[in-house]
Amino acid sequence: MKMEKGEQTLLVAVFVCALVFSAFSLQYAQEHFALRATATAPAGGAGQPRDADIETIKRLIRQGELSDHEALFYTPAPTLPDTPR
Repeated sequence: MKMEKGEQTLLVAVFVCALVFSAFSLQYAQEHFALRATATAPAGGAGQPRDADIETIKRLIRQGELSDHEALFYTPAPTLPDTPR
């Protein structure tokens, strides 16, 4: 079965569109995952202990001041300008 000129042109156009779409998708994926990897990196290194008053946190949860699940929407705290000492 021989393809006509119009069918060949259509096939080439579809192939070119698929290549362009793939290139843009790969570029987006690389940028997205690179940003996500740097955004989730811990600030002070992993595994460093923090001081937390567990009893106060539990009391605030019981009083309804805090919930016992992670926040759905939050942003990092803003950094304060250096203050002279």
